Amino acid sequence: MMSDPSTIDIVAHDPETGKLLLVMTEHRPWNQTMNAEFRAKLNTYVHYLRSEQFAKDHPGLKPSDVIVKLDCAHVPGSNTLAFFEQVRGELAQQGIELRHEVIRLPSGLLSRATASRPARLRINWIHWLRYDPDARLFLICLALSILGIFCALYFSAWHWIWAIFFLLLPLLAWIRWTIHFRTGNAEPGKVVSLDPVLFAVATDLTKGIGSFPALKIVQSKRLPHIYRGSLAIGFRLATVCMYEFSKADSPSWADVHPMPAEYVTSNKKKIAKVMQLFSQEDWDKLDRFLKQVPLPYAPGLYRIDEKQER
Repeated sequence: MMSDPSTIDIVAHDPETGKLLLVMTEHRPWNQTMNAEFRAKLNTYVHYLRSEQFAKDHPGLKPSDVIVKLDCAHVPGSNTLAFFEQVRGELAQQGIELRHEVIRLPSGLLSRATASRPARLRINWIHWLRYDPDARLFLICLALSILGIFCALYFSAWHWIWAIFFLLLPLLAWIRWTIHFRTGNAEPGKVVSLDPVLFAVATDLTKGIGSFPALKIVQSKRLPHIYRGSLAIGFRLATVCMYEFSKADSPSWADVHPMPAEYVTSNKKKIAKVMQLFSQEDWDKLDRFLKQVPLPYAPGLYRIDEKQER
């Protein structure tokens, strides 16, 4: 973000032009005092473009092969836009292209954010009921609902009230789990402790602007029953994540909730298909994130320092 002028936020590739993208991000509402921050951040990007490090990182590329881009969450005012035009002209004289784009952040419960790599897992309900600790409650609610329907049909219509109530509980659980594993984001996980069983997942909490790397460590009571003693530290998992809503103007999600694919299926082919979504770079990132978490590991959300990552 512009508040950190010493770093390059994002390095990417522009598929339309084939040029290298150096992206800076900003989620705060614009004011004129931020022009100085923008100038300081831009100086870092220009200095990098003309450095030996850039030549080493991207051999064969010249500054004219690069687009410096600002992704912001709010529309800049007229004075700021005029300032952008002035800076764009200055950079054009050096052969450097400058762009800016307003990218709206999702807000409210009707967020349009979608998973970058959806797991698309179908739930095996027998498997889920077998290993879920709350399965008994699920079945009890279902049984009470059936009993309520019976009583409503043969005794009193008032029994429809509790029949519907106890039917809604398992129905809502079914909807929640279906959405989680069908549309949730697939992320690599790894077992990091056996007593208790803990697994870790590396992710990015960004809503689309900037980068907010994080590591989530979760305690699991189900994995020991599913694998029956065959778990080991370092055992790889395919997990499916859903992200917790935060304030509408926040550029990152408040939390992440990963669940292993093994919670809802024993089909090895389906699990392997999700595992194929992960690259070696994803697993390496998980290992790097773990190095920033103090031992012994404990459940929780850990924000990762991007500077240490570099």
